[in-house]
Amino acid sequence: FQRDIECAKLLVLEANLTAEILEFCFEIASKAGVPVFFEPVSVSKSVRIVPFLSKVSYMSPNEAELKAIAAAASGQSNRSDVANDTQCLHSLGVKNVLVTRGKDGCQISIQGGRELMLPSLNVRVINVNGAGDCLVAGTLKALVENNLHSLEYAVSYGIAVACAAIQSASNVPEIKSTSEIDADALHVFSRRISM
Repeated sequence: FQRDIECAKLLVLEANLTAEILEFCFEIASKAGVPVFFEPVSVSKSVRIVPFLSKVSYMSPNEAELKAIAAAASGQSNRSDVANDTQCLHSLGVKNVLVTRGKDGCQISIQGGRELMLPSLNVRVINVNGAGDCLVAGTLKALVENNLHSLEYAVSYGIAVACAAIQSASNVPEIKSTSEIDADALHVFSRRISM
């Protein structure tokens, strides 16, 4: 699979992988110039990324995962501020931190100081299982299709996919048409707020 990583537009890694596998994949991606998107999975597993923070292009923690990663990276266990935690990760090399905030949407922190909030859509919630995975999947799809340009739109697309998923009772939701997802993504994108 080394050749597959070397040819990828973007490599997605997640915290269920062992430290050895993460190290191996990061080494290949780094040498090939392939950006890495890291999904923390859970608070307890999220800290597996700490040795590799300088090689992360995108990360999508929720607030609890962000706090755990920043605490492990800084050695300060009493962290409680999202802005300080994202700056901690940026100082260690993480380029883009996408803090998922459930019904409140997603806060994007870009290395260099740009911060913005993308709101969620007001939809009827039936089942939240898999919503975070759908947000990441939609974000990845939009990033790759747009050659890694417009992170703001990619996350808007991810939010639209997640909102479609939570309206389904199924753990593997049937997503509406792409034209409806596109329209919802543009609605989210139009409501972004610089912080």
